[in-house]
Amino acid sequence: MQSEMEKKGMLFRAESAKESINTDQALHERIAQKAYEFYQKRGKSSGHDLEDWLEAEREVLGREELADREVFSGSQA
Repeated sequence: MQSEMEKKGMLFRAESAKESINTDQALHERIAQKAYEFYQKRGKSSGHDLEDWLEAEREVLGREELADREVFSGSQA
């Protein structure tokens, strides 16, 4: 039989995993949206999907890194 602490630990890990999945999905959606914006700006010409995705990743992840630094340093942009 599991102790109450073991049950709480399992529940916490399950909730953390769920949050991680939601965060990953949100990040994927932001990158996809930005990549689509690049596609539209180029006149919807095909053949640049990987370039668009990688550029979108750099932009989205770069923004998140900057925001994290501001939170940890206590500065407000």
